[in-house]
Amino acid sequence: MSTAGGNAQRRLAEGLVIAALLTIAALTLGPAPAPGAPVGPRIVVLGSLADVLRNVALYVPLGLALALRGTGARLTWLCGFALAAVIEIAQLAIPGRASSPDDALANALGAGLGHALVRTAPHWLAPARASARRLERLALGVWLASVGLGAALTAPALTAGPWYAHWNPALGTLVPYAGPVLEATLAGQALVHGAVPEVAAAREALGAGEALRVRAISAGPAVGFEAIFLVSDARDRELVLLALDGEDLVYRFRSRARALGLEPAVLRARGAWRGAGSETPVALGVWRAGASLCLARDASVSCGLGFSAGSGWTLVLPVLEFPPGLATPLDALWLAGLALPLGLWYRAGAASRLVLALAAAPLVVLPAAGLLLPTPLPLWLAAAAGWLAGRLLGAGVSARPGSA
Repeated sequence: MSTAGGNAQRRLAEGLVIAALLTIAALTLGPAPAPGAPVGPRIVVLGSLADVLRNVALYVPLGLALALRGTGARLTWLCGFALAAVIEIAQLAIPGRASSPDDALANALGAGLGHALVRTAPHWLAPARASARRLERLALGVWLASVGLGAALTAPALTAGPWYAHWNPALGTLVPYAGPVLEATLAGQALVHGAVPEVAAAREALGAGEALRVRAISAGPAVGFEAIFLVSDARDRELVLLALDGEDLVYRFRSRARALGLEPAVLRARGAWRGAGSETPVALGVWRAGASLCLARDASVSCGLGFSAGSGWTLVLPVLEFPPGLATPLDALWLAGLALPLGLWYRAGAASRLVLALAAAPLVVLPAAGLLLPTPLPLWLAAAAGWLAGRLLGAGVSARPGSA
């Protein structure tokens, strides 16, 4: 490489380092937590699995940039850990933030992973045919796991009793809705504020998706995220929550993903509170219809709510921190990202055609089995675009002089 080319690459790498550092600072040094997140101790040991995965991913770009700059592996690990340690100490003084030694270790792992991706790039960007076959099967496994686990882990995972019903709850960081709750029922069973008398029946009803209904007095749209009705267990774990986020009715429940330390399931009926004035009675409801749920406010009913093949990102990222309008684009981006390696390592032949068929199968089979919502055309197109981008990337790399 010429001196001019080397200098340009170094400047690019340094720019990427700065961008990675600014991103890390923006995501870690601001007030937290997300709306309605539970309050925890300021120092946490052994955080959730979702926290670990997010912390690893956060520092991967920094590791990539340092590797492109020519920084060695050991120094990259050290830089990642040192930066993370400084941030964890700083977070002790930031409202709503918690400090964790696990985060620093996960951050260092992410930096090391990013560095390794750059250093091993020749082996996975332009692999030999046999290696490409193995990598393609690996990519298929990741694809199937993401789509399949997305279906399996968004199912309810309700704990054993005792349970407690809360009207206008103020637990943790939950802000109670100003409009008072008048009545709550589940499959006809009254849920008064306090202990739930028949937990077994309530657990069976929620698991079956029977109707949860709440009558309240409207106080107009919420200022932010405000809780209307909550069911929790003896350890204050949130089981189901009905809340208002501006004009949107939100239903959040404890899923299998949450039981494993990932994010809870969140569904939203956009604009459900629009037109509801103050001091007027409202009737709310949530029930399951096949693979989807329905959320209702009076005669305004939003059905078809649920999870699609592209919802895997919601297992790791807190949905309520994102604008509601980004949900569909993020679904598409998630599937496109998963499909890109399938295109990158595609090699003409029956084996690769079989891989494509196996990748397409869960997008049809899981919705048909009632485990996911039907895969809409935009998600099919996003997956195809990701696969095509992988093919073009592979072709471009192979065309470079000196590639395998």
